[in-house]
Order: sequence, then structure tokens, then C-alpha cells
Amino acid sequence: MTLMSEQGQAGMRTPVITVTAPSRALVCGEGGERFDEARFKRVSGCVRTLGWELRFTENVTALWQRFAGDEKMRARCLMQALKDPDTDLVMALRGGYGATRILSLLDWKSLADYSAPLVGLSDITALHLALLAKSGKPSWQGPTLSWFDHNNAQCDAAFMRAMQEERFTLSVPADGDEFAAEGVLWGGNLSMIESLVGTEYFPQISGGIFVFEDVAEPAWRVDRMLNHLADAGILGRQKAIIVGSLRGVDKGAGEGDGRFALEHALDFIRQKTGLPVATGLPFGHIPETVTIPVGCQARAALSRGKLTIEVDEPPLPTCAPGVDAARSAPWWA
Repeated sequence: MTLMSEQGQAGMRTPVITVTAPSRALVCGEGGERFDEARFKRVSGCVRTLGWELRFTENVTALWQRFAGDEKMRARCLMQALKDPDTDLVMALRGGYGATRILSLLDWKSLADYSAPLVGLSDITALHLALLAKSGKPSWQGPTLSWFDHNNAQCDAAFMRAMQEERFTLSVPADGDEFAAEGVLWGGNLSMIESLVGTEYFPQISGGIFVFEDVAEPAWRVDRMLNHLADAGILGRQKAIIVGSLRGVDKGAGEGDGRFALEHALDFIRQKTGLPVATGLPFGHIPETVTIPVGCQARAALSRGKLTIEVDEPPLPTCAPGVDAARSAPWWA
């Protein structure tokens, strides 16, 4: 099987992103039944303007039920992308749903040798967690290829800065309980995190810094998922909770919601676990989402309304636009 590529200028080492589709197909509209060629070309063009060469696994344009190919095809293409020695970064086409269906088909033993980090969010959280649990590999919670349709300069800049800088640093306005903690930064989409509890694909992390986001989940559902993580003994082993975007959390899901709001859910989990909770991280299903490393040792603090996150050794691509020379083999490879 060969990767489809778009070449950069002759004789130049152009950093390579291989795009693969482990989840939903890129279709025209939510209920669409055909591949969205126009959107695909548009977002691909946006990423190329940032200085990347794009390669695509064969399932990127596939459509099977609601997925980008059947489970075997999606698993095979993901494996191919992660193990390709010429790939600097593996990017998911989009989220949606489907990543959990391929976890049992992946050859985790052979993936222990891959070196190209994975970037994506939403449904791709299942892969981030599984990679960490099964191979100890860090990765990036950040934009999928489809995300670049937002044409958001803030998101683009955050993504490129994360790929280029030797140390990851982030400082944003935030609210909540002041704290300072060191530990593994981990998490992602809350619905996906909860869905893997009790499976072999859930990383066993103690003393970590837990970060989460979600979309279209009302406050009572967020409360239920956090309470599940607490009762499972997961949250109580962490040092802090950082809350990203929860777009749609203020919308009810039927009669009987009453006045229950996100603040009530967070107050409850704060009291139940005794953990500091910080809110306001611009991360998740928003056009301006930041890109953050997960599965890495990190330092995080909230002080005087400012949240800072620092990672000394993020999972950098071997080559990135704007970086003068190829980096040495990453520490986690």
C-alpha cells in the first residue's frame, strides 16, 4: 500500500503530515451520503499554506455507513500512517465517531516503535488514551484536518507554535481554584474518556493533571460523567482538574433540568474529590482551540487569574515548518 502525496518544492525537505481517517467520513452535511470534495480541498489548502506537505491514506475519501471505510480498513490505514518513517506528524481527518471500533484491531506491540506523533481531538481522544495506555506514547490534542475549515488564525498559530517550539508553554486567562501541580497532563473529550473506563485502553494515571472538554452535553450529563470518573477512583488520584470548552452545556436536554448548571456540577466534583478546578482553557470544539500535548510530564498552575501549562519535552515532529534542521529522534520513540 502506498501513500498518496502532494510534493513540495524539488530538492527541499518539506515537513510531512500524513492524514488518516480513523473515525467518521468527511461528508456533505451531517446526514450526507457523499464525500465532501470541496471541503477536503479547502482544508488541505489551508494546511499546505502553513508549510506542510500532505499525504493521505487510502481511506481518507472512503465512505462506509457513516465511517471512512470499514473497521479493518481504518485500522490498517492508521497503522500505516503511524509507522511510516517519512511521516513527521499524523493528523486525523475528522472526529465524529468510530475510533473505539478499531482499537481491538490495532497491533499495539508494533506501534511501540512508531515515532510520528498523532494530532486530533473529539473522537480521536480514544486513540490518544489507548496509545498512552498500550504503548506509553504521548500525543497532541489539537485540530483535525477538517478543523482548518474554521480559517481561524488563532488556532493556526497555536498549532504551529506547538509543533515548532522545543518547550510547550501556554498562558491564558482562567478562573477557579488557585493551584500549582506537576504530573502527567492527560484527558481530552469527556464522553470518550468515560467510554473507555474499565477497558484495557484506559491509562492508569496517578498524580496527573486532568483536562477535559466536550460539546452538546448539558450540565447534568457532564455531572454524571465526572461523577462516574470520581466513583471509579480515577479523579481522586489526580492533582488538579482543568476544564476546557463545553459548548452547549447551558442547553437543556428535555423537561426537568430546572436550574442545574455547569457550576453546580463542578462544585459537586470539587467537594467530592477535594481537587482544585480551573475553568477557561480555550480547548475543545471551538474555532480557536489551542493545541496541547497529552501523556507528558507537565507543570500547571492557576494564579491571579492566569492559567499556565508547561511541558519540557513535548512529542515534537522530527521536522516542522520554520525549524532550521531536523530534530534528533524524539525521547519517546
